[in-house]
Amino acid sequence: MMKLKSKILAEMSVVAMAGAVAAAGLPISSASAGPQWTIVARHLDNPRGVGFTSAGRLVVAESGHAGNKCLSSPQLGQYCAGLTSKISAINLKTNARRVLASGLPSAFFPFEPFGLGGVSVSGQRIFAVTALPPQEIGPPAAACAGMPPSCKAFARVLRARVGLLIRVRPGGGWSTVAKAGAFNYAWVVRHNPDPGNPDFNPGDADPYGVLAADGGAYVVDGGSNTLSFVRNGGEMKVLAYVPDPPGHQPVYDAVPTCLAKARGSIFIGTLSGSLWRWHDGRLTEAIRGGKLKAIVGCTSDRRGNLYLVNLTQQFNEFNPTPATGSIVKVRPDMSTSYVVAPSQGLNYPNGIAFGPDGALYVSINSLCPADLSLLVGLGLPPNYCPSSGQVVRLRA
Repeated sequence: MMKLKSKILAEMSVVAMAGAVAAAGLPISSASAGPQWTIVARHLDNPRGVGFTSAGRLVVAESGHAGNKCLSSPQLGQYCAGLTSKISAINLKTNARRVLASGLPSAFFPFEPFGLGGVSVSGQRIFAVTALPPQEIGPPAAACAGMPPSCKAFARVLRARVGLLIRVRPGGGWSTVAKAGAFNYAWVVRHNPDPGNPDFNPGDADPYGVLAADGGAYVVDGGSNTLSFVRNGGEMKVLAYVPDPPGHQPVYDAVPTCLAKARGSIFIGTLSGSLWRWHDGRLTEAIRGGKLKAIVGCTSDRRGNLYLVNLTQQFNEFNPTPATGSIVKVRPDMSTSYVVAPSQGLNYPNGIAFGPDGALYVSINSLCPADLSLLVGLGLPPNYCPSSGQVVRLRA
C-alpha cells in the first residue's frame, strides 16, 4: 500500500493467477451492538477514496488490480503492473455506473496494489492522486531488460502516469495538475529530512491523500512523509515533514495518508496512528495512539468533528489483520469515541465522506480486487477478501 514496498515484495511472490474463488458477502449488520451499515456499491476494484459530486453521484477511486506487464528496478525489484486504476461515478438511485478516468497505474499484486489513493470532490472539481514516483520506475530500457519489446512502450506510459495529482472532469476525462511523486522524491533527496530512513534510498515518494482547497489542493505523501500544497497552475511547495513515530513503531515512519479541514485547520491522519494539525504555518501533533491505529481515511462535519478510518487494528509488518477496521469520531476537544468499533467486523475500510443525505459512506474490502479469482495462488486466507470492494452507508 503506502510504504515499505520492499517488505511487501519480500513477503509475496509473483505467481500465475487463474481459477476461481468462492466468496461470501459481507453481512450488512455487525455481530456486536453498534451501527448497522448497508452496502450501496459492489464489485469495486480495490476501492480507496470516496466523495460526492454536486449532483449527488458517488465518486470512487479504484486502485485497480496491478497487471501482467512485468518490470524491474533497483528500488522496487521485480514487479508487475497495469493501467487498471480508475475513477468511477455511481448513481445510487439507479446503480448506473460511469468511468470518469481510466488508464491509471496499478502495481505489484491484485491484493493491496499501489494505485489511486484518495479523492477529493469540491463542487465541479475532482482531484485524485496516483501512487509511486517515476524515479523508482527508472528508464524504460533498464526497467524492461530481458522483457519483450512491447515492455518499453508500456514502461514509458507507466513512468509518465505514476505520482500524479490529477483533475478529473465531471463529464469524464482527466488532466495532470502536478507531478507530485517526482517533486516529493527530489525534495527528499535534496533535504534528507530523516537520516537513516531505510526507504530513503536515496529518496522515496508515494502520494496518497488529497484535499481540494481554495486555489488548489493539499497533498500528503506516504513515501516522502510530507504535506504539500499544489496551486491550480501546478506550482508545488512542501509545507511540512511529518515526523517518525516514537521508536519507529508500528511502522518506521509516519506515513501520512489523508486530510480533512475542521475549525480552520488542516488535519492529517497517519498510518502510524497519529493525528496532526496544520495551522498558521505550524505542524503540531494533536493525538497519538489510543483508538487511532492505522488511519487511511479522514473527513469532517459542519460541527468541527473529525471522522477517522482505521484500516485495521493491527498493522505489524504490513500484514493487516482483516475484519478489525474501525471509524473513530474526534470531537473539537480531541476526545474520541467509536462510530464503528474494531469488534464489529468492518473489513479493510478506507475512504470516507458524508453524502448529501447526511450519512457516512465508507469504502470497504479496500485491499480486494473486483475479480476475486485473481487472488488464487497468492496464499491469502479467505477471510482477507470475503468479497470484492464495496461502499457502505452508515449513520454517524
